Amino acid sequence: MIAINIKKISSPLVKAFLMMMGCALIWNVFYVFELGTNDLAYKIHFARIQYFGLTIIPIAWLLMAEKIAKVHIKRMVWVVLSAIAGALLIVIWILPLPNLFWGNPVVSEVHQNLSVLDYDYGILFYAGYVPFVYLTIAYSLILIARRFRFSISVYRKQGLIIIVGAILPLVVNTLYVLDITPIPHLNLTTASLSITGLLYAWALIQYRFLAPLPIARDVIVEHMEAAVFVFDKDSRLVDYNNSAALLVGNIEQYLGLVAEKFPIGQIGKLVSTDFSGDKEVPGQIEIDQTIFDISVRHICLTGKRVEATVVTLYDVTEKEDLYRQVRELALRDPLTGLYNRRALMEMGVDLIKGINGDSSKHFCAMMFDIDRFKLVNDTYGHAAGDRSLVAIAKTFIHHTRAHDLIGRLGGDEFIVLMPDTTLEEALGIANTIHEEVGRIVLFAPKKTFSVTLSIGVASNQGLLISDPQESLEKLISLADRALYQAKENGKNCVSSMC
Repeated sequence: MIAINIKKISSPLVKAFLMMMGCALIWNVFYVFELGTNDLAYKIHFARIQYFGLTIIPIAWLLMAEKIAKVHIKRMVWVVLSAIAGALLIVIWILPLPNLFWGNPVVSEVHQNLSVLDYDYGILFYAGYVPFVYLTIAYSLILIARRFRFSISVYRKQGLIIIVGAILPLVVNTLYVLDITPIPHLNLTTASLSITGLLYAWALIQYRFLAPLPIARDVIVEHMEAAVFVFDKDSRLVDYNNSAALLVGNIEQYLGLVAEKFPIGQIGKLVSTDFSGDKEVPGQIEIDQTIFDISVRHICLTGKRVEATVVTLYDVTEKEDLYRQVRELALRDPLTGLYNRRALMEMGVDLIKGINGDSSKHFCAMMFDIDRFKLVNDTYGHAAGDRSLVAIAKTFIHHTRAHDLIGRLGGDEFIVLMPDTTLEEALGIANTIHEEVGRIVLFAPKKTFSVTLSIGVASNQGLLISDPQESLEKLISLADRALYQAKENGKNCVSSMC
């Protein structure tokens, strides 16, 4: 039945546990068979079968401890332990008696209806088998104890059950090896294993033993792409999953430390924040240029007392990058790549807010219009007209500064908003752009052509409007009037207004 269940259970921890209990079952069953016969040959045969379980139990214990403690034991360790177990079984089964493991076993009658086997253990038993078993199980218990030292209450109780269930048969077996038993040569370790089995059975019912920790946690939490951190009621780190370990290098050193000492400062602050009730606080943080949606949830089991805090980080970098790209596309003119009217007006208001009401700060706007652009489209085609728009947009970008805002208002109209720029400086830039555009040679099928610009420049000097939106609209209106003036002056020129 154990073999069938192992195939049905996917948790590695549960498999290790069942393997250990299966080995214990082999030991118990054949020890009963050994006690049930008075024939020396049968007793020795049953004893040899018991050692199939006895030599594998410590390995199964260490395997279970590895899964519980979330540590990685090197492959060489498993190879060495398996080699020791294999060597012991070879000596027990193949070498004739007496040998280094057993001397000359004899039947010892302790009652008229009960006889036990005096194994007459040799040097290999005391110097090989006993250290192999005790040291392996002791190391397993150390790993488990370290793992549960700072765990939350339900995990600590499970850890205590595991440790007590292992120590009980270990103590009884130690007394047997030292020959301190009520009945000489009678090994009561198997009886203590039955008590361990009852303890674990009770734990299955009372604490869902091997359910909350290994199955729900190892199978679900460990395979979550999100990084999960668990802090106890004192804000100490008590648990984490694989994704969290990858995010925080050497995370084991932070187990048991308070949140304020956690390497990701934002998490420490959020965990320490006192917000009432059993609720979730969402947010977003950036770690090493990776963007995470963060969820901080205080778990209150009774009343308002916080029993644990679960912090979950979801990597949303790709989603945020995509959002930025989509938003950027929504702000841009698809043909020229310049800002569209809506984006330029919103960003322009933000620029105005920084200088509004301060007469010492200069702000200029330039309006551009391609002269006789309809004639260009009619004569050379709309594709040629589009190429001229793109060429002029590149000229604007080349001759303006990074903090200037350049936008296409629609058709052949463009605008440049220039913070920290005097009217004289803006006119200088406008004249440069005007001359450069006039030098551009554009191509149409079997023809070349050029275009000219009319440019209107306006300054904020003299504008004393407190509302940023109104100030921007007034400034653009002045630039538009200056552009109209340039058109009235015969086009292909620069005009200013303040």
